[in-house]
Amino acid sequence: MSQTALTFLNLGSPTGLKFVVDHGESRALFEIGIEHAPGAMPFSLGLRPREGRELLDLQEAGRVDGAGPWNVFWRITWPLLSPTTYFLLFVNLVGSFKVFVPVYVFTTNTGGPNRAAETIGFYLYQQAFAFFHAGYAGAISVAFFVLILVLTGIQMRFFSRRVFYT
Repeated sequence: MSQTALTFLNLGSPTGLKFVVDHGESRALFEIGIEHAPGAMPFSLGLRPREGRELLDLQEAGRVDGAGPWNVFWRITWPLLSPTTYFLLFVNLVGSFKVFVPVYVFTTNTGGPNRAAETIGFYLYQQAFAFFHAGYAGAISVAFFVLILVLTGIQMRFFSRRVFYT
């Protein structure tokens, strides 16, 4: 699927799973992102219909009351969408750190040219199961946990003030 998308966007020709290795490090992580994104979309889009009809009714009521498009978005649409957006921001942040399979498959367990497509999860896997550095892999996993904890704390601190629960 990603090869079709790249061909459509005129970013490369379909050459099989060796695309990442053949086209160098400049496109390695881009290819992994294109392959990983469609897997996360059904979950994200599945949560959006919850707001559907009530959102349209409130937007229409705002327009009838004389609100312009800018006010309709900032005073009606965004407050109703913010709880779901806030939740998806958390879930997708953690999910973005879990990218392992596309890196493993596309780069044939090497991390790509000059390890350009290597993610933290893939590096952890290599240290634990390819090089048998169990202690080092354990330290990486603890640091990884702390990193996600800190990023989640930052998100909660800065974005929770902008979430409106109805």
